[in-house]
Parts: sequence; structure tokens; C-alpha cells
Amino acid sequence: GARAVQLWIRFCRAKCWLTVPGVILESVLFFDPQRKSHHFRVRYSFVAGERIESGTARLGGDWFLNNRHQEAFVSRYRVGQTVDVHHDPRNPSLNCLDRTDKTGLYVYVATSALCAFCAWFLISVWLEKGWAT
Repeated sequence: GARAVQLWIRFCRAKCWLTVPGVILESVLFFDPQRKSHHFRVRYSFVAGERIESGTARLGGDWFLNNRHQEAFVSRYRVGQTVDVHHDPRNPSLNCLDRTDKTGLYVYVATSALCAFCAWFLISVWLEKGWAT
């Protein structure tokens, strides 16, 4: 719940961020055998007073609805490609390539709602069964 609110605030603030040119340094999709899942890494650099390297490509975080969405996101960026980098002028370490993709936010909201529902359900069953006494 709290993380979803933080992301929403960041999305709202990002609308006012500055946009500067940057360049893609790395764009890969890989499988992590230890965690048994796919991951991505998109790194880029830009100048905002000083040269900054970053890997925070999405405001919504690293969560995607599925691997196909993750693959589509990574395929948008090629090493050496010039891109628009959006950054907070007061703190350039807060930056992203895509400030409109809210997929990660939706995943957080859905997960929070599911957890809240499960907690409500378990508490109501617990009270109904008289396990509270």
C-alpha cells in the first residue's frame, strides 16, 4: 500500500522533471537460474551538471505484468541509442527513461489490494469461528 502511494507521488512529480539527452550503455534481458526468473537491465548515462550513470529506466520499478511486457520494454533500447532522460532538477539521481509506464504501479496496487482482501478474509473467519477468545 505505502509503496504504491510513493510511486503515485513520484509519477505526479515526474511530469515536471527536466528532459535531457542520454545514451544507452547496456540493454539486456537475462534469466537468473538462482531465482528462476527473467530480469532486465537497462543502463544509461546523461549529464545534469555532472555525468550520471543510472539504471532506473522505469518509475514503476522492475515489475512487469509478464515476460512479454518486459521483453518489449528492453527491446525499445539499443546500446549507443540516444534517448530522452527525465530527471528531478533538485536531485538528478531520481531519473528515468519512461515516465509514463505505470505497469509497475498497477502491479503494486493489485498486490496491495489482494493482501488487504486476504487479511480481511482471514480476520473475518477468525472472528466468526470465535478464535479470538
